Amino acid sequence: MTSRSEHGLQHVLVVGAGSGLSASIARRFAAEGLAVSLAARNTDKLAGLAEELGAEVYTCDASKSDQVDVLFERRENENGLISLSKENKRKVYKRHHL
Repeated sequence: MTSRSEHGLQHVLVVGAGSGLSASIARRFAAEGLAVSLAARNTDKLAGLAEELGAEVYTCDASKSDQVDVLFERRENENGLISLSKENKRKVYKRHHL
């Protein structure tokens, strides 16, 4: 993985976050110097990871595209999020703004 300065990203949003692969992805981005936000249906389960990473937490059901769209819009309006990705068992959504 490249460093923050090499890829130009500043902030990553992981939707459908949990304790497995998505937590590893979030940790890797944080280690590269990116700010991380986490979103999941049950945000209580993200408390430890959010504290570890200094991440913001949002409630969002990754299987409901309307909720994901609202989350993307909210984050972009609040902080101008640069890179967003979301995945679940059925779909992968990606947005990248340079």
